[in-house]
Amino acid sequence: MIDKIKSDLTESNKLELKKLFNGLDNEINELKILKNFVVQINKSYVEANLISFNKLKDKEIVKTIFKKYPSFKDTLMNISLDIKRQANQLFKKNIIEFKAYCKNEEISLSDNSPIFIINNLLKIHFNERKHSVKIGNTYLKNIDLKRINKTIKIENDRIWERNFNYGQFYEDIIKYYSEILKEKPNPVGWIRLEDIYQM
Repeated sequence: MIDKIKSDLTESNKLELKKLFNGLDNEINELKILKNFVVQINKSYVEANLISFNKLKDKEIVKTIFKKYPSFKDTLMNISLDIKRQANQLFKKNIIEFKAYCKNEEISLSDNSPIFIINNLLKIHFNERKHSVKIGNTYLKNIDLKRINKTIKIENDRIWERNFNYGQFYEDIIKYYSEILKEKPNPVGWIRLEDIYQM
């Protein structure tokens, strides 16, 4: 009889411990997921990556964190305000550094910030909302001045350093002129050089 009671008690205790272990495992796994998410939030904050931060803060997991850690709601709001401020300052700084680069390299720059034309031909558009930049036909997902400078060189080389076939050039001009005039009729028959470049 005593052995049976011990056996039942032992089994009951083992079952309860197993439930506790399983519960703890589930909590640990959930905490790992939450921690990983907070690491991503921190990364986007440190990098002042507004787009990444906005995507993260709209995820469902945020509600779970708010339930477990209510103070995180205020923290997230403060981070949101600060990251917008940082991203705005970084955008302005990048524009200033870009202009300085063009001046140092003696690159002709037509300034209608955030849209620029360099060497009277190559269009560069800085997008503040997306924190991206388009250089001619090349799109960069983020504003990285080293990549921008490298892309400008590549685009300039593409335009000015390639082999030049005068006969083909004349044929292309006539062809593109006709195509553009069909798309954008003009009573005078004029078209913009920039439109030809974009073809």
